[in-house]
Amino acid sequence: MSTPIDPDARKEVNDAIANAGSAAIGQLVDTARSSQRKREENRREKERREAEEAAAAAAAAAQAGSSVRAHPHSPQPIISDNSQTQQGGQNTST
Repeated sequence: MSTPIDPDARKEVNDAIANAGSAAIGQLVDTARSSQRKREENRREKERREAEEAAAAAAAAAQAGSSVRAHPHSPQPIISDNSQTQQGGQNTST
């Protein structure tokens, strides 16, 4: 369960910022910029890692599924069969 927020909290924070010296405000701004840079770096790293994982998975699927291909109108894959069949599905090898 969450703790109720003090309605005067925003006023207290605003007052503290207004009464802080310029050095404290500069440090606050530097910290905020640093946090933004770090979040951006983390986001890029995550995107790079996910792209590498997706590429590796696609390569593995392509290699493993070289004899299996998906039919464009069916969710089921079509497995290649090397036996000789006629149009009615009859096997011609005897």
